[in-house]
Amino acid sequence: MSLQPRWQMVQLMALLAFTAAAWMIAVSAHAAGPSEAIIAPIETDGEAAEADGGAEPEATAEPEPPKILEYVVQPGDSLSEIAESHGVRVADLIAANEIANPDDVDAGVTLKIPVAEVKAHKTPRAPEGVRITVPKGVTLSRIAEIYDIPWKRIAKANGLGATGRVRAGQKLFIPGATKVLEIVPCLKRPVALYRVRTDEARSVSLCRCNGDANPDGVAALTALSGSPREPAPLNLDDRLAQLLQKVVDRFPGKRLELVSGYRPPKQSQKNESLHNKGRAIDFRVEGVSNAKLVAFAKTLDGVGVGYYPSSVFIHLDAREKNGYWIDYSRPGEKAIYGKAGMKAEEIEKIRLARRAGAEAGAQTEAEADAEAEADAEAASVEAAVDVATLTKLVQAAVAEALADPAPDPAPAAEPAAAPSADAAPIASPIAVNVTPES
Repeated sequence: MSLQPRWQMVQLMALLAFTAAAWMIAVSAHAAGPSEAIIAPIETDGEAAEADGGAEPEATAEPEPPKILEYVVQPGDSLSEIAESHGVRVADLIAANEIANPDDVDAGVTLKIPVAEVKAHKTPRAPEGVRITVPKGVTLSRIAEIYDIPWKRIAKANGLGATGRVRAGQKLFIPGATKVLEIVPCLKRPVALYRVRTDEARSVSLCRCNGDANPDGVAALTALSGSPREPAPLNLDDRLAQLLQKVVDRFPGKRLELVSGYRPPKQSQKNESLHNKGRAIDFRVEGVSNAKLVAFAKTLDGVGVGYYPSSVFIHLDAREKNGYWIDYSRPGEKAIYGKAGMKAEEIEKIRLARRAGAEAGAQTEAEADAEAEADAEAASVEAAVDVATLTKLVQAAVAEALADPAPDPAPAAEPAAAPSADAAPIASPIAVNVTPES
């Protein structure tokens, strides 16, 4: 075979192979979709430097440090809400402020907010809840009970700390609440009060749950233990309500029967009593003996306790140092103070001695009055006798002068005799009015 046919065969096979390759490329391009192939010439370092005119490459700029904003934590805020509103991560917020417990961030704390650039951050969403003013005599536990919220949640939202102590007039944020509720102080169980003198009864709470006196209870106690005719000018001391509450707690379900509370001072008094100051009360407890009641009252602090075995009540007052006494006197009788267990004979001897002393005093006084009356009567009689004698003398002289005729010429007068010392002087006629002693 000659060489020319072989060469033609090689050319034909090469043409067929090129055609097949071109067909395969076209099919692949059609399947992948239209695209533009950009073939850029590869430049050498020298060519690039020549194209740039020999300039040095620019240095890469270092990132700026984050800017720090400050934000004061508001009641009800959480770290996630603060971070979201400022466009930062919670982890960055914790790291920037070295927060140990993310769930325990108190209201009022100033936080550092690390932001890459200052943006007009979103205003933090107002937390759900209401703001209230703490009434007088209300505790945080009472507020939590009314709003049905754990007290620790309220304490955390307001930065109150572990004690959770609040004061009257303080502003509180109640998280989660939808409306302001009426906060009524927690009151202890009502006590049955009874006025002995007027048979009047009333039921009222003497104290609040925290132990403070209930003003309405103090007012009722004052009214029922005072005079039914004239209102007392002052309320009884709050401590009396607290002391009586302890009595009620010791004898639950029993009625307090009130005899006397405030008493106005008498004009003859030199010093004010604790009754005059509204710090004492006489009472009894229904169904409880006075001896048993006194035994309990003596266990209280800062009280004065009076026991009256012959009476129907005991005395209780509020004072600094404890005091106790027994008065064996009967109603209306002067006090007979004595020791416990004093015998009736001893008490009766005191009564007899007082009675004898009173009788002796009365006898001496009567004798003095009789003597004074006798002296007055004698003086009156003596005065009457003197006046009668004088009147008779004057009348006799006048009658004698009218009866005698005109006198003859008088002989020479004899010298008048000197009056004796016993002779009574002759007085001129006078008008005398005598008023008898009554």
